[in-house]
Amino acid sequence: MPVNVKTVMQATMSKGGFDNVEPRMQTERFTRENHLAFKLLSAHENGLETLGFMAAVFVGCHLATSEGSAERDLAEQLASVALLSRAAFSVLYAVQQNLPVSVVRTVTWFTCSSALVRMALLIAEAKA
Repeated sequence: MPVNVKTVMQATMSKGGFDNVEPRMQTERFTRENHLAFKLLSAHENGLETLGFMAAVFVGCHLATSEGSAERDLAEQLASVALLSRAAFSVLYAVQQNLPVSVVRTVTWFTCSSALVRMALLIAEAKA
């Protein structure tokens, strides 16, 4: 969960306002008491796990393809798919409460991962 959202949630929803002395302990207590906050924090941390690979693939595709080429167009379309499916994944991660929603969440994860792998292959093709 972004820091500003977490701060606002903690300040408005927890007893005693925001604890600037022990903010991580307060976050731990808050997420233990509030299931939605726990899910949002989990979705945020899950997103951080893929951030490095996603950034590397985006930059790599930009550097490996030429402006106006079909490969650049494909890379841009794949980047859009990856970002949109990643955003959908995060929302579904936070709100899922049953098996059908978790299946849709998995499909969005697979869609994002597939787009990133295809972009990595574009980089390899450009270098070959």
